[in-house]
Amino acid sequence: MEDQDILMDDVDIYVNSVIQHVSAEMFSEDVIRKEQAEDSVIQTVIRGVHSSWKKERQNINATEYFKHRDDLKTTNGILMYRDRIPLTTTVAIQDYYSKYTDIRKLQKTANQAIVEYCKDVMSHHGIPTELRSDNGKQFDSQEFRRFAKEYGQQSNGLAESAVKLVKRILHMNKDPYIAFLAYRNTPLRCGASPAQLLFGRTLRERVPVTKNKLSPKLPNHKEIREKMVQEQQRQKNHYDQRHGVKDNTQLGKGDR
Repeated sequence: MEDQDILMDDVDIYVNSVIQHVSAEMFSEDVIRKEQAEDSVIQTVIRGVHSSWKKERQNINATEYFKHRDDLKTTNGILMYRDRIPLTTTVAIQDYYSKYTDIRKLQKTANQAIVEYCKDVMSHHGIPTELRSDNGKQFDSQEFRRFAKEYGQQSNGLAESAVKLVKRILHMNKDPYIAFLAYRNTPLRCGASPAQLLFGRTLRERVPVTKNKLSPKLPNHKEIREKMVQEQQRQKNHYDQRHGVKDNTQLGKGDR
């Protein structure tokens, strides 16, 4: 029961919007054209641009593009937003306790799309007691506030560490899904991996492992929690030393 209480105290997720900004100069026209040809939403939008949106405006996936239809055009068969190429948005949700991270590529950043993604994740993992976001405008919308109220959420704080993690993985790996799988299986400083903390087991990767490694085994959450507290204190001490932070009891007259 004590372990369960510890878990409940730490049910907390980070919701972060991580937008990949990629210069069109990094890719040839052929590559961009090929990528857009394989994107069903982009193809719907292109048809809308060419047909003055006679039918395409009814497609829910193209709703956000329709709102900006006056700024959309095609150049050499490539969809353009003004002078830029529309890109997908990667949204990440991270569990506070286990650091388990879920990512989803969204073709649009509409407020309702973010809400639907959060609902989908919660349907699999349960409703958290608190939400922390990177304060993106999507998380301050009426739709998101209404969703948070309906789901009994409190919205609080920033989530910079999770944002940095997702950006780093997306930037450094050609296949982010395999990279995130490896991250979820990598032990944290507490000794357990995000997958072990959340699911009580190691996830199967491409690298062969013995069957006993994949067998469910719940970690000792009391010990894990103690190690996490120690690690947080270590990080605080390191930060204080680097920035010359002094305890109030150490301040003398005239010190600041």
